[in-house]
Parts: sequence; C-alpha cells; structure tokens
Amino acid sequence: MNSKISSTGQKKKLIEISSEATDQLDIDIVVGKDILELLSTSMYLDPLTIYREYIQNAADAIDDAVEDNILSSRSEGSIQVKLDHLDRRVLIHDNGVGVPNNEFESRLTSFGSSKKRGTQSRGFRGVGRLAGLGYCQELIFRSRSMGDETVKEIRWDCRKLKTMLSDTESSIGLEELILSIASIKNKIIADAPEHFFEVEIIKPRRLGNDLLMNEARIVDYISEIAPVPMFGDFPFENKISKFFESKSLYLGEYAIFLNDGDENQIFRPFKKKIEYHESRFGTFEEIEFFEIEGVDSNTAAIGWVAHHDYQGAIPYSQKIRGLKVRIGNIQIGGSRLFADIFPEERFNSWAVGEFHILDSRIVPNGRRDEFELNTHYLNFRSHLLPIVNDVARRCRNQSGIRNRIKDITSGETRITEAIEIIKTGAISKSYIKILEKEALVRLGEIRKASQHDLFQNTLKNELADRVKALEQAINSLALNRSKNKTKSSFNASEQRIIDLIYQCSVNKIVADVLVQRIRDALSK
Repeated sequence: MNSKISSTGQKKKLIEISSEATDQLDIDIVVGKDILELLSTSMYLDPLTIYREYIQNAADAIDDAVEDNILSSRSEGSIQVKLDHLDRRVLIHDNGVGVPNNEFESRLTSFGSSKKRGTQSRGFRGVGRLAGLGYCQELIFRSRSMGDETVKEIRWDCRKLKTMLSDTESSIGLEELILSIASIKNKIIADAPEHFFEVEIIKPRRLGNDLLMNEARIVDYISEIAPVPMFGDFPFENKISKFFESKSLYLGEYAIFLNDGDENQIFRPFKKKIEYHESRFGTFEEIEFFEIEGVDSNTAAIGWVAHHDYQGAIPYSQKIRGLKVRIGNIQIGGSRLFADIFPEERFNSWAVGEFHILDSRIVPNGRRDEFELNTHYLNFRSHLLPIVNDVARRCRNQSGIRNRIKDITSGETRITEAIEIIKTGAISKSYIKILEKEALVRLGEIRKASQHDLFQNTLKNELADRVKALEQAINSLALNRSKNKTKSSFNASEQRIIDLIYQCSVNKIVADVLVQRIRDALSK
C-alpha cells in the first residue's frame, strides 16, 4: 500500500480505494454514415491523389503477380490510365494478380482492414480505394484472378452517397449506407484478361481546369509521384541504380501509360538540364549519396542529392525541386516537406534530391502528405540537417560567385567603353585622363575580385586571362596616344561639349550616334 510523508515527518496511510470487478460493455457500437465522408473526401484534399491511390494498389497487385509466378517480372506488368473525354470516363487498369471472385465482395466493402498491413506493400490502411468517392458520379471496380470464370464488379452510386451524407435528419449507420449505394454483379466478358483489376471513374467532377481530365496535369502528377522509371538523358540515372543495387535496394518501377501507345509511357521528370526559363538552363555537375542511420544502428533510409550550378529557385513546373522522400518508390508529401529544416527555407526550392525510407517504423500518415511523428521519423529528420546545411552553403557560394562575376563583367564593360570613347579622338585631354584613371581603378578592382577564394582554379585562370587582356588594351591605348600627335577634328569648346555628351548619355551607343551626327554636320 502506498504511503506519503506528513508535515510532521511521520508516515500517514493513504485512503485505500477498494477495487471492483469491471463489466464489459454490453451495447451495439454505432458507426455513423459520416465516417465514409471522413475516409473519402476529407482524407484526399488534392483531387489528383486518387491517381496515386489507384496506381499504388496496381503496383502492389503487379508485385503479388510476380511473387505468385503469374508474371515473370515487373517488366511484364502494365498500368494503363485511359481518359474518355467524350463520355467523361477515366479507366485505370492493371494486369496484376487481381481479386479472387470469392474474396471480391468482402475485400471491396471492408474499411481499414487491409491484408497488406505488416507486409512490404505500399498501401496498408484499407481506405485508399475510397479516394474517388467524393470526385465522381459513379465509381466502379472490376476484377478477375487466375482461375475465375467471371468478372466481378462493384458499383458505387456517388450521387446517392452525396445526397445521403447531406441529409442531416438521417441517422443511418455505415453498413446500411453501403448497402444502399453499392451493388455487386457477376459479368461474363469474352475478351476479359485472365487476371486484372480496374477502376472506372464515371463523370469526374469539373474542378479548376477540369483537373481530373487534364492530361498535362495528370502526366505531371504521375511522373512526380508514381514509381515510374527515369528518362534516359538524366546524367545520374546509372549511378543511382548502381548505388541502390549496392545497398540491395531494387526500386519497383512500372510501365505506366496515359492512353494507348508506347510513346505515351510516363517517366520521372528528371532531365539532362534544369529549365529555369526558355532561354536559361542549369546543368547538373555531381551527385552525392547518403545512408541514414536509424535509431538501432540500422539503415533508416538511403538517398541522393544532385548538385548543379544553383542559379536560384527551380521553377515548380519542373517537378524536381526540393528534398523529397519516397516509400516503395512512391512519393510521400510534396516538395516542401523538409523546407522548414533548411537554414533559409528558400534554399529548399534550389535543391534536387530524394530519400527512400527503408525503416518500416517511419510511417506515412493517412493522407500520405506527412509522417507520423515518432522517434524514428524525428531521427531521420535530424540526420538531414548536415545535408541541407551543405546545400545551403553551396547555394550561398554560387550566389556569391555569380554576383562577383557580374561585377567583374560590368567592370570589363565600363573599361572597354572608356577605351572606345578615347579612341574616337573627340574628347578633351582632361576627360581622357579622367577615363584612364577610372579604367585603372576598375582594373584593380577586377584583379582583386578575380582572385577570390570562392573561385576554383580553372575559373581563376580564366579571369586572370581576362584581366591581362584588359591591362594590355589600356597600355596599348596609352602607347598609341603618345605616338599619335594628330590634331583632333574638334576645337577645345567642341570637345567640352562632346565630353558632356558622353558623360550624360544613358549609354555609349546613344552618345556615339550623337557625336557622329555632330561630326557630319560640322563637316558640311
């Protein structure tokens, strides 16, 4: 029995509460209709996530088909996304293992009881197939597995679902709601594949830019999120594959097509160059690989960062910016998932890199836009700190290099303009001395800037050659002037006017034109 010390220093017995037997609840647990709304529309705020959920299930089905020797390899697997704009239908079809007829009804009407939990499968909560319920008029699932004679189909009436969910007077339960909106059919389809699963989305909602039927937006989304291969011109594709193989990680990559034709296969968005603008590109320079240690000294994740010339924030349209994370080669969250751990958040949009989670205790949340906060995830984030700090350092260094080169180039331009103005022979001796002095001062500034520690030796040598060329041009000009004793075509008063023209004009070209017109007018 517990006790505590009283103010007098003597032990005083606590009141002991007698224990009584606890009765088990003897009631029917009510699960209301609103749970279905929470598990569909409220779970999937971005409409395009319906493509992720169904492609994720398709990838798992192909893996199961390989494991069951129905397919010889993943390369035989295929996921088709077909859009019928005329009838407003979306079909997502895979040639995976399929759902057996005798399990179809129970598996397609269950909630949160996935057979995948505890396996290597990507989905495991058993709610992903509900993603389309809030975004169309009808949602249909069809499937067949090896040995089944018929195709099973379940059809969800999403319009009726919406009406029943909005009925505030109704207290209908989840089971009764499902029985009201879902219907099962056995279908004999002559040319149906022996094993497949498909989702048909009928009359998807017309959202901004008809998002769910917008081919360009769908391709962009799938290329960024889904487990598709990289396009061949990404310079580090082979290095990434070899690194993962050395760590016994074989990425699940699948052939996903938008509509028919091999030319419509979707690839990851990484390319040979980074397109900042239609006339400005960035180049990849090196790749750095990382292995993140877990709490128990296991490998929590492996990944890579592709370093480039860090010209600035990579446009969002490129779909490659930010440090990203993937599980089962499917992206979790967006490009800003780790922006908050950068010394300056803006540098996240300069970065290009991915990390693949290997520790099953690092678990994505229900929406798959973040992770459950636990020791293992926080440990992973903490190991990213030196990596993002290095990226930030590179960003600052490259920014400093560009600013210094910009100053050097500007100084070169001013020196060259001064030399050309002196060569005209139209300005006064006093103004010549001013320009020569300014040129020498700028030359000293350029020489000092070109020797900065930020510059690598190759660039330092290149800048040294440019400084030497400027120095030679200035010396040559002074030598030629000392030899040339010819009289200027302008008198002293006219020269002072020409001085003012060059000093006050917005640029040298405008001044040259004006001086030439004065020279032509005087000659007449």
